[in-house]
Amino acid sequence: MREHHRHRTLRRGAQLTVLVVALFWFTVAALSGAEDGAAGFWANLPNTLPWVALLALLLVSLRWPVAGGLLIIAAGIGALFYFNAWTNLLLHAALVLPLIVSGAALIISRWPVLGQNR
Repeated sequence: MREHHRHRTLRRGAQLTVLVVALFWFTVAALSGAEDGAAGFWANLPNTLPWVALLALLLVSLRWPVAGGLLIIAAGIGALFYFNAWTNLLLHAALVLPLIVSGAALIISRWPVLGQNR
C-alpha cells in the first residue's frame, strides 16, 4: 500500500517539531550552568539526559510511528508532572503541548486514508 502524501507530511512535520523542541531544550539545559566556561558546561551535561532520551524516542518514531507517538505522548505527560508545567503557561505551551500534539499526529499519520483500496 502506497503511503498517502498527507500522512507522510503530517508524520515528518510532527517529527520535525519533536526535533526542534528536543534540540532547543537540550541547548538550554547544556548552557544554563556554563558560566565557568568548558568546566561548567561539562559539569552541567547530565541535565541534558532527558532531552537525549527524547531524541531517542524520535528515532523510535522514525521506524515505528505509532509506538514512537505513544512514547512521545507519555513523555509530554511526564514532563507536565515533572516540571509542574500546569502552573506555568509558557512552559506548558513550549514543552508539553508540542510533545502531546506531535505524538498524536504521529499516531494519526498511520491511519488508513478513507476510500483508499488496500
